[in-house]
Amino acid sequence: MEDQGLIKAFEYTYELAWKTVQDFLRDKGYNDITGPKPVIEQAFQDGYIDGFAWVRMHKSRNLTNLAYEDEIARQLVASITSEHVDQLQKLASRLEEESGLTLKPSLV
Repeated sequence: MEDQGLIKAFEYTYELAWKTVQDFLRDKGYNDITGPKPVIEQAFQDGYIDGFAWVRMHKSRNLTNLAYEDEIARQLVASITSEHVDQLQKLASRLEEESGLTLKPSLV
């Protein structure tokens, strides 16, 4: 149950994160960028995120629909705890620097 809760929290947090980055990029003048892949690409080009790590995170997000399979659930938990939480924390820190707001990812 804990693993399923972690996976679901990751799913929601990822969705909120890329949509927040999309809004952030729109505020920077990128009005035509929509969807997670273009947002990740532009944020990487502008140095806000590690694009390679975020592509892996996007792939993990796409696997959350299959989390009922034990092996996939174990892989997701390992990826979330070993890399994705760190990337989400780095994004929160970077956005805090840019905006002056205090953000706290829900997986922390």
